Amino acid sequence: MKNALVLGTGGVGSVIGQRLHTYDCYGDIYLGDVETQFAEILHAKTDNSRFKVVKLDANDPVALAAFIKEKKIFVTVNACPSFVNPSVLTACAEAGSNYVDMASDCYVPPGVKKYGKSSFEAEIEKYNDDFLKNDTTAVLSMGMDPEVEVLRFPDPIGFMKTYAVAHEEGVSLGIYPPFVAKGVNYSVFKYTLSDKVVNIAKSLALLDLDNWKKMKVDGVEVAPVRVATARLPKPAQLGSTVEGYSCVGTEVRGMKDGVRTEYFVYTMDDHRETYLRYGYSLTVVQTGLPPALICRLLAEGRIKERGVMMPEALDPEIIMRELPDEGIPIYVEQRRVEPPSRFPLPKNKK
Repeated sequence: MKNALVLGTGGVGSVIGQRLHTYDCYGDIYLGDVETQFAEILHAKTDNSRFKVVKLDANDPVALAAFIKEKKIFVTVNACPSFVNPSVLTACAEAGSNYVDMASDCYVPPGVKKYGKSSFEAEIEKYNDDFLKNDTTAVLSMGMDPEVEVLRFPDPIGFMKTYAVAHEEGVSLGIYPPFVAKGVNYSVFKYTLSDKVVNIAKSLALLDLDNWKKMKVDGVEVAPVRVATARLPKPAQLGSTVEGYSCVGTEVRGMKDGVRTEYFVYTMDDHRETYLRYGYSLTVVQTGLPPALICRLLAEGRIKERGVMMPEALDPEIIMRELPDEGIPIYVEQRRVEPPSRFPLPKNKK
C-alpha cells in the first residue's frame, strides 16, 4: 500500500482524506496543516483510523520535501489556498511525489490588463520537466471559482441567474490545443448567486473592501479583503446549515449534423442528504471527491500521463466512468435547437 499526504484539512481536505481512507491502495494517510483541529476531528471519528495528524507548513518547501521523502509519500494533495501551490510543487518535484491541487490564481480585476500568464500556465512551464524526469504526475486545479445570464437547470432548481466569475476552466479550456482545434471559441465559468449575495459583493466593492492591497490601520498593515472575510464561517462548519440542491455542470453548445445542439453534462444532489451521508456540506463533497479519485487512479496505475497538466489533459473516459461509484452521479441532457436562420431577428427601424 502507498502513503498519501493531504495538506490543508478544512472542509475539502477533510472530504479528500475521508475518501482516501476507503481505498485499499493507501496505507498511512497524513493530514497536514498549521492548525490541526479539523484533522483531529476526522481522525477521532474514523473507525480503525489510518490517519496520522501532523503539523506542517505548506509555505516551507524544504521541510515539506524532507517530510515527503521520510514518509515515502506517493501522492500529495494540496487542498490549501492557491498561493501555496509553488511551494508544494517545489517540494514534490524535489521529493518525487505525485501531486494534485484544487485551484490556481487566474483572477484579473475588471478593467485591468492581464500581464504574463495565469498561474497554472506558469506552473506547467516551470515544473513539467521535473515531474517528467521523476516519472510522476501533477494534476492542477482538480477541485470542483460580470455579465448576467439566466440558465435553465434541471428540476427542482429551474431557471436561475448566473454570473461570470474568475475560475480556471474559463481560461484553460479556451486555450487547450485539442479544444482549439475543434473550434472552441468561447469558454466561461458561471455561478448562481442570490440577489442578497450580489448586493453584498457590490457593497464591498463600493467600499473597496474587496482589495488585496495592504493598508495601514491603527499602525497595522492589513488587506481589506482579509478584514471583510475574517468573520465568515469555515466551509467545514457549514454542512448542517445548508438546504436545497447543488448542480454542477458543463453546457456545450455547437453544430452537430447541421443542427444547433446543446448538451448539459452535470451532477446534482441534495445538501441535507449529503451532510447526513458524509458529515460535510455538498459543496465541499463535490469539490473533494474528484481529487480523491485521481489519487486512487494514480495508485492503481490507471493514469498514464506524466508531467504537469490541467485535468482536461487526462483521459476523460476513465474518470467519467468512475465518478458515479465515488458518489458523484453523472447525468447527460441533450437539447436540440433549430438553426438561428429559421428565426431571423427583426430589422432595425430607420
